[in-house]
Amino acid sequence: AKFTGGWTQHAAYSDVYQRNYGGSTASQMLERNAEEQLIRLRRASRPPDGTWEPGTFYQAGPGQILYYKPTSGSANDRTVYTRSDTVLRIHDVNNVRIKNLKLLNANRLIEIKNAEDVLVRDCELQWASYAGITVEQGSDGGEIDGVEIHDVANGIYFLSSQDATNSNNWLIRDSEIHHVDQEFYYENSDSHAIGIQGGDNNCISGNELHHIGGTGVTIYTFVDQKAKNNIICYNYIHDVKDLADAGRRAWGIEYGNSNNNAIDPDDTLYNKVYYNILVDIDKIGIYTKASNPSTGRTWTYVNNLIYRAGRGFVWEEYSNGDPGFLLANNIFLDPTSGIHIDQVAFQPGDEHAGVSIKNNLFWPSQSFVWNGTAYSNYYSWAAIAGISGTNLLGEPMFENLLNGAYTPGFGSPVVNGGINVGLTRDYNGNNIVGDPDIGPIEYQESTP
Repeated sequence: AKFTGGWTQHAAYSDVYQRNYGGSTASQMLERNAEEQLIRLRRASRPPDGTWEPGTFYQAGPGQILYYKPTSGSANDRTVYTRSDTVLRIHDVNNVRIKNLKLLNANRLIEIKNAEDVLVRDCELQWASYAGITVEQGSDGGEIDGVEIHDVANGIYFLSSQDATNSNNWLIRDSEIHHVDQEFYYENSDSHAIGIQGGDNNCISGNELHHIGGTGVTIYTFVDQKAKNNIICYNYIHDVKDLADAGRRAWGIEYGNSNNNAIDPDDTLYNKVYYNILVDIDKIGIYTKASNPSTGRTWTYVNNLIYRAGRGFVWEEYSNGDPGFLLANNIFLDPTSGIHIDQVAFQPGDEHAGVSIKNNLFWPSQSFVWNGTAYSNYYSWAAIAGISGTNLLGEPMFENLLNGAYTPGFGSPVVNGGINVGLTRDYNGNNIVGDPDIGPIEYQESTP
């Protein structure tokens, strides 16, 4: 809704204005000020009182009085907007191209349902109380490229709870998603820059995801829901923190599921997370519930940098089978909690033969936790865990760590320290020659 004029002054507070509003509850409002700028207003938790600051609004519920304190001057000199449900709906159509649009102030800015071959490119999406883009009901074969999404409850959300409605074969690349409800403005306890519920052959590559209250990337499966051949690669994920302390995850990359023993590990095969840089992740860098399938691997985590995460890597065992994953060629650096790896929710009957942890570098020598007990030495922890594999303890010797230059310098222990995992280029696009280095960026020998 759009309002220009028609406001009356509040009886007790002359700088607060009110009007009848018969629509759904105003969960979001924008003000166009005297300089023609759009400003997002703060939603108050209670009716007007002496504590209200300029730029605040409140409505108790549908059909109730809408209160508004403008950023300056009179409400009748301003144009204000309450959010719409969805700005752009793409339903039951194929071969759609969406380019060079700026969309703002809705529950969902772009909603894609039962639509194939949809391209969203070079758009800016701002202020969404649910998500910038939602993809639902078997919408296959799409691409999101060069999009900026910000100041939203979720960035991109693939919604499905059963295999029949998964959306497959999407590419999300070269986009920036930021300021994802860090301050809990939208009061969304389950927020993600990119969230995918089931689906096969989706690729998330080359994106910058930052200033996030929930998770950077989440892939989640329900019972009998498949998630195969998904790739998360070459992304820069940083500044993930719940500033409102509202109990949200604040994790970098997550694979989760519904903790049900009916989940079949063979439904989540060949997913890979590689060449990502994760920096300043408040709680967990990478989290997984990966299980051990009958053949192959469910999840592979290789050549990532996890720097200043609360806990570097967490794997959680529930009653959905023996754990299984490959964790190799990663650098775990300066965990803020002092914990590099944490195994939680241990199941006494589980076998750990499917867990492979090798050729990683940990620095400094801090804690590794097994079922609540901390070990200062990796090999003591690995012996308890029943896990074999050689890992390194040492400073990675980056060229300029403090200024974000994560290329290893001369003499770094990471050089040629990795195992061959079949990848051909690093985070910066450099070719991998011979044995790969540990971490996301290959050492570059200087030419005299």
